[in-house]
Amino acid sequence: MQHGLQPDLLANGEADAVLLGLELLRTPSWARRTARELGGEVHVPEQYHRSV
Repeated sequence: MQHGLQPDLLANGEADAVLLGLELLRTPSWARRTARELGGEVHVPEQYHRSV
């Protein structure tokens, strides 16, 4: 799948969800980084603050 195609698939109703398995294995911090880029905020439980 081409990079950047996923939002189009979701917006056009061609897919219900886009699986992120390979990207999450490659980049474990993907969700946190993407949330930051989109202006979102990720709440991390207190016990994980040393690892993030």
